[in-house]
Amino acid sequence: MNLATMVLERCLQAEHDIKELEASYQLAKDVATSVGQRLEDTGDRHAVGTHNERVANSGCELAEIAKAIDARREARTAEVLAVARMIKRLPALLGKVINLYYIERKSLQSIAGALGYSYGYTRQLRVDALGRLGDIPDDEVAGMLPEGYHMEEATP
Repeated sequence: MNLATMVLERCLQAEHDIKELEASYQLAKDVATSVGQRLEDTGDRHAVGTHNERVANSGCELAEIAKAIDARREARTAEVLAVARMIKRLPALLGKVINLYYIERKSLQSIAGALGYSYGYTRQLRVDALGRLGDIPDDEVAGMLPEGYHMEEATP
C-alpha cells in the first residue's frame, strides 16, 4: 500500500479511532468514580489508601487517554490537509468524490445521489481517483504532511 492510500484510509478511520478513545476515557472515568463512591459507602477506612492509589492511577490513565485523543485529532487534521492537497491533483469530479468519501465520510450511495450518478459509476469514479492518487510518489505525499507527522505515532 502506498503512502497516499494509507493517508486516505487513516483519514477515513480517524473518527472511529477518536470515538473509541473517547469511550475508553469515559469508561476509565466511570470506573474511577464508582470505585471511590463504593469505598466511601462502605466506610472501610483500611481501603482508603488503596482508594487513593486507584484514584492516582486513574488520573494518570485519564491523562494518557486524553493525550492520545488530542494526538489523534491533530493527526486527523494533518491527514485532512494532505488529502486536500492530493485532491488538487485530480479532475474536479474525482476530487469531489474523494472529498465526500474520505473527508466528509459520506457513503458511495449518498454521493451517487448527490451527484446524480448511479452507484456503480460513482464507485468507478472513486476507483479511478484512487488509481491516480496512488501514482503520486510517496516522497511527494510525505511532503504534503506537516513536518513531524509520523504514521506510527498517530495510531491509537
